[in-house]
Amino acid sequence: MRAISQQASLAEEAELRRIIDGPQAEAFKKMVLAVDAPRPLRQYAIRLVLLAHPNSEKALASAKKYLRYGSSPRGVQALILGAKVMALIDGRDTAQPADVMAVARVVLGHRLMLNFEGEAENVTPAAILNEAMEAKELGGTQ
Repeated sequence: MRAISQQASLAEEAELRRIIDGPQAEAFKKMVLAVDAPRPLRQYAIRLVLLAHPNSEKALASAKKYLRYGSSPRGVQALILGAKVMALIDGRDTAQPADVMAVARVVLGHRLMLNFEGEAENVTPAAILNEAMEAKELGGTQ
């Protein structure tokens, strides 16, 4: 939290320049939405979010012990959209669980909030997320 508060209060000016226009952005959006996200991929993303959500019956013990909040359903949506982007970058028209894994840390890392015990024991949301990503309950990445 300290790093975020420091960044928000810096007086540095960011250089902004247009890299695409509105119609190009809409075209990219349509391309991403056209990528297939099969049901097993969506279930995979849901399982990952539930493993790292303290109020889920599927939650890891560490998530229940150290997290105050987990991701909302919007995190699942972001995982799926990110997976679709990764598939496009790789030239595929169908997202795979490995694509979910490729974006999971960026998509979910800031959505996990520690409770007092987690803060006191210097647990990081990344550590819980890493554990969820390696959990056998998540299933394979193929």
